Amino acid sequence: MHTLNRHAIGCSGSLGPPSGEAPCALAANGYDRRPSQLGTLVRLVLALLPALACSTTSRGFDATRFNGSWVLESESGPMAMRISDAGTPALSGSIVGAVGGRTQPFLEWSLVDGRLQFRVERLFDGGQIVGSDTVAWFSRGRLRGETVRDDHHGKRSWTGRRPDVIADVDGPEWTEGQPVALFDGGGLTEWNTGATGQVERWHVQDGILRNQGDAPEIVSNRRFWNFVLRVEYRVSEGGNSGVALRGRYEVQILDDFGTEPSIHGNGAVYSRISPKVVASRRHGEWQELAIRLVGRVVTVVLNGVTIIDRQVIEGITAMASDARESQPGPIALQGDHGPIEFRQIVLVPLERP
Repeated sequence: MHTLNRHAIGCSGSLGPPSGEAPCALAANGYDRRPSQLGTLVRLVLALLPALACSTTSRGFDATRFNGSWVLESESGPMAMRISDAGTPALSGSIVGAVGGRTQPFLEWSLVDGRLQFRVERLFDGGQIVGSDTVAWFSRGRLRGETVRDDHHGKRSWTGRRPDVIADVDGPEWTEGQPVALFDGGGLTEWNTGATGQVERWHVQDGILRNQGDAPEIVSNRRFWNFVLRVEYRVSEGGNSGVALRGRYEVQILDDFGTEPSIHGNGAVYSRISPKVVASRRHGEWQELAIRLVGRVVTVVLNGVTIIDRQVIEGITAMASDARESQPGPIALQGDHGPIEFRQIVLVPLERP
């Protein structure tokens, strides 16, 4: 395992090169494509035919297969990963969901015999650092892997695939359809919190929707594709909640009045897109979110201020219940991060004429 300033590519591992490959000579920086004990003529041939040189793109394995964006699907929910420059000492990457829902960069990594191993860590409130270790490999043409957290949350075995292709982009051709009142101060017939179809630890009082303690996410019964979502909410002191778009992209709700813009701040697409400015009101005051989502293109208006303007969401976030990004999905509200109140939630579908 190698830190970001001490990367290495293992061409053939500690047991010697795979059958048919030239041996590797690793230099002090951990990476050297020169084959050892070869004459000048052979080195010239290798210079002309780099595919024969000992590297992660040699006949044994093409490390560039790791590059790009990935969805990692497991029984305990989806994660997302992005890797750049695999096959070179400059390999870098990040993963969402390995330790909570934040995007965490690779801190150290190794790539030996087609097996990529990397570590990420997260600093939680209170100063606790929790990390996870992941190993990934290709088997029968598919990316597979295992992720293990330090704090004994168990091993997640997953299968990787490329993210869905979404053709829709935002533009003037989209028109508003018939509004859907998901909550207007009445009952919760549009919502559920689990397989039973019932609503647990959420209640309506005086026209306001409130959670009770560490409530589970409340999820709309209906699924939606492109839309404008308008939400009125009130957050408590130090409060934290979120709204999941299609059940995959969280727009953060946070008590952060008077702070600097943050990728985890109020109105952010959590750990993906930071607001341009902080437009939050003080805790205890009602606030309004207007979120427009077309394909992966999102615009967020908070309290009348455009804080995210037609930005592309690069993958799933915290609160993602699945990674079927090309399919309609529900609206979900987070209820296990402190008291939160809602008094109006209206969705307007966007349609092409």
